Amino acid sequence: MVPDLSGSLPGSRFHHGFAGFAAVAVMLLFLPQGAPGENALIECTSDTSLMEVAPEYNAGWTSSLQVGTNTQRNSARILFGFDVASTLPPGAVILRASLQILVLRADPFAAVNSPFELRRVLVPWNEGTKTGLKGGPSEDGEPSWDWISYPDIGWSEPGGLIGVDYSDAVSSTCFIKKPATYVFDSTPEMAHDVQTWLDAPDTNFGWMMRSQFEGVPKTARRVASREDTPALLSVDYYMPDAEPYISGVTTDGNSVVIQWTGGQGPYLLQRMPTTDGPWENYGVLIDGTTARVTAEGDQAYFRVLSSASLP
Repeated sequence: MVPDLSGSLPGSRFHHGFAGFAAVAVMLLFLPQGAPGENALIECTSDTSLMEVAPEYNAGWTSSLQVGTNTQRNSARILFGFDVASTLPPGAVILRASLQILVLRADPFAAVNSPFELRRVLVPWNEGTKTGLKGGPSEDGEPSWDWISYPDIGWSEPGGLIGVDYSDAVSSTCFIKKPATYVFDSTPEMAHDVQTWLDAPDTNFGWMMRSQFEGVPKTARRVASREDTPALLSVDYYMPDAEPYISGVTTDGNSVVIQWTGGQGPYLLQRMPTTDGPWENYGVLIDGTTARVTAEGDQAYFRVLSSASLP
């Protein structure tokens, strides 16, 4: 239940006018209360291509990685790995995650544009060390289209089996055309993947990139590997014990609902009618992370303090 603090100040005035109501909402959205969390950039630490055209070849140290389907209807998929736990602080809460890649080449003869997807890999794999355009014959422990770890552990089916070797849920998609830089935008699934890898590093086997038009000729692309221009994972996060920040403001009838994230409860909501101050306590301590307030005057500023910041 959202605490209703609309009548908590003696002599408070309630304005039915829309102008005053809108002003409060705008001020809430732009509270100068610090950045909402932190950002970390994590370069790919391992990558390789699984190539149907060379099913027992490893491509771990090639400068570019093949993905999609070529003219001869041979498909390829990319594996990306990231060392999340060594970069992000323990206990961090992931807000957003996105992945940037560089596409170096498309089919020179009328390439077919295609949506590509990321899916979380469910089995451990090693990068391998083979170089060259197609890599080279796999050696002990190296992955390929046929093998997770040559010559002992094969994929459940060549290239990996959905729901067994990699997730049946899509983490993010990106529509790829000509060579350029592309971003797989953040989704709840993608943020959840990174959160899982941080909380349980032994489940971190990265993502598989594949075309959603797999099997359609000329969807093949060459993507820069970490030996050239590494794929870059961008993660927005916050620490639960950090200061709270206002993360959402919504209108509900004749009141405004304020939401915040971070910090430790109980919380204290404070109001300031103008930038000249002073800050005034608005209501009592709140255990949750939402509060309902009314529009008072033409404008108002609000902030949230956690229990750790209270005198």
